[in-house]
Amino acid sequence: IYRQEWTEYFRLGETLWSNNGLYLFVANENKVEIHDMQSLPEIIATHQGNVTAMAINPLDTILATGTADGEVHLTVIPTAEHWIELEACEEECTITALEFDPTGARLMIHTEEEQTQHILIYALPETLYR
Repeated sequence: IYRQEWTEYFRLGETLWSNNGLYLFVANENKVEIHDMQSLPEIIATHQGNVTAMAINPLDTILATGTADGEVHLTVIPTAEHWIELEACEEECTITALEFDPTGARLMIHTEEEQTQHILIYALPETLYR
């Protein structure tokens, strides 16, 4: 049995494993760290922002992160290249959940704006999931 522990002094937000177990994504109130678990605990990239939701596509090639100010960022894994930013809200809102469909062709975005909640579905370019 192997145990690895990180002690950080921040408010931990979302954590997410890649489907293949090669990457661990750790979000706090200021950034997302992408940890390459093959070379423990190397951080290969960071993404700034108050991250409130994360999802990885079925092929482990795209990380989606949602923020408290209504932005959704798509990042290519493992290069950590920032691919695109989606504006999920016309007004100020918070991204509360993200999920790729089983094929990776669509991304579900759940937003909350005051007392109103919305679910948005984005169709993604075929190059991202094939």
